[in-house]
Amino acid sequence: MRNGVRPESNGNTGAIVGGQPARGADATLSGLEPRTRQCRCVAGAEQRPGYAAGARRGHMAKSTDIRLLLVRTGATEWEAAGRLCGTCDLPLSAEGRQAVKESVAGVEGEAVSLVLCGPDEASVATAKALADRTGAKVRELDDLAEVGLGLWEGMLASEVEEKYPTSYRQWKDDAASVTPPEGESLAEAEERIIGALSRGLAKSKGAAGVVLRPMAHALVRGTLLKVPASRLWAMVDEAPAVEWHSARRDELKAGGERARAES
Repeated sequence: MRNGVRPESNGNTGAIVGGQPARGADATLSGLEPRTRQCRCVAGAEQRPGYAAGARRGHMAKSTDIRLLLVRTGATEWEAAGRLCGTCDLPLSAEGRQAVKESVAGVEGEAVSLVLCGPDEASVATAKALADRTGAKVRELDDLAEVGLGLWEGMLASEVEEKYPTSYRQWKDDAASVTPPEGESLAEAEERIIGALSRGLAKSKGAAGVVLRPMAHALVRGTLLKVPASRLWAMVDEAPAVEWHSARRDELKAGGERARAES
């Protein structure tokens, strides 16, 4: 039992189900495929490296402010085949490599000094492609790994739906309300990922890139945009592959603390 929620009694799920299903975008794996939309700035993102939003020209951003280039890891063969990847360590597919190349092409020359990424092969390859464009250093952090999907990892989405029909349907409606068997709840994953991001950026100077797998990417994006984890699939579906954000270090730290209190 996690978070005080008892396992659903449906005979064969083994998944943890709690709360009421929330309306959300369909969690088909097509939402995890690479996109090559143009890099854009959102949520008060800076237009000039090193300057805070609304700051007067010539005044540097406060040390509590940071510009983040949020990048989604390119796709793998498993995603193309309709399999749930989770924390599995997989390389980029040919299509994924091409999509990454196109998505980071627009950031060449940006003042990015550091790129953080998870430990999986696809994320490291994506981070290195970004670093090649910006001259940044790459730092791998184990706690930036994708959300753990437990026994569902490696299964086709259709197989999961057949074996765990109730849990899978609710997971597609609201991923925050279901924990896959032997997997990780979104609250646990958010605490881990946001905490690692806050620590990894603690001493960074200038803008930083952050490369994450689709669900982890959506959790961080939701934190930056103050969107609840119950809308994770909407975050997955609508997010561009490369996107600038403006954040405060103390708010990132507070986000990790809130997730820890909820987990």
